[in-house]
Amino acid sequence: MTHSTDVELSGGYDNLKLRILNISDRMVFNRNLSFKKEGVLKRFLAFAPLAIAFATPGMARAATDSCSTDWQKRVIKCKGNGAPNLDAPTIAVARLGAERAAKADALRNILEAIRGVKVDGNGSAGDLLKKDPALTAKVQGVAKNFKVTDTRYFSDGGVEVDVEMTIDAVADALIPPKPEAAKAEPAKVEPSKKSDEGPTGLIIDASAVKPAPALAPRVLDETGAEVYGPGSVSAHRSGVTGYASYARDVDAARKDGRVKDKPMVVKALRLASAGSPDVVISAEDAAKLKGATALSDGRVVIVIP
Repeated sequence: MTHSTDVELSGGYDNLKLRILNISDRMVFNRNLSFKKEGVLKRFLAFAPLAIAFATPGMARAATDSCSTDWQKRVIKCKGNGAPNLDAPTIAVARLGAERAAKADALRNILEAIRGVKVDGNGSAGDLLKKDPALTAKVQGVAKNFKVTDTRYFSDGGVEVDVEMTIDAVADALIPPKPEAAKAEPAKVEPSKKSDEGPTGLIIDASAVKPAPALAPRVLDETGAEVYGPGSVSAHRSGVTGYASYARDVDAARKDGRVKDKPMVVKALRLASAGSPDVVISAEDAAKLKGATALSDGRVVIVIP
């Protein structure tokens, strides 16, 4: 297919009409200009090339997926795009506006990505946000703290940014640790040796059962009783955010600082239900984990391929 851009000029010196269309007849630039007005000719000469470049499909940037979720690194990564404002007084101002627009677009994409993230076996973040405007505002506030990892400037005046934010920040905003877990913490302080005796973390090898990644997965025993979940985690934990990490294999899981130096490794027997993020472990393993400080600290890593 051949691409073309049509530039149409009509009228006179005092009333020049400039129209720029691309091959699909999409109006990209349509202005009435009077060169008798101060600065208009200068702006026309500055912005006409940008308008033509923006309209030409051959110069368009390749379309990419706006967002992806990296469960191993615990981040949501998104792109944002901003077009130049052809009414801006200078190219520098237009580019600044395009950069702001790209960040706003990235924020919209992050919020959309968050809505699609699975929270637990009962649904997605979008399901929770739909019902709770206050929670939506809270998550929007967290999402605004995204980090810009790369910025690209294009010849058409447009700007594209790569941004990312931690999944754990979303998890803590959506499901704060339960007050009950916070209250249970002081009762454990009596024998100080206890914390040294148990495992420093829990690695669940779920590579054979392949659970769906989620913000707050649960671990159940063979009777369906909960061994670990958001309700197990203390509000007073330190050095850990979120409720679980994911790794590609057991070796990678052992290197995750979340489980420290002496983690217990168990096998997942099955999923709690088809497509669930929740896993079932043996009654024997569940008994060994009873009262483990590692669980109240949220030091859990799940291995999925």
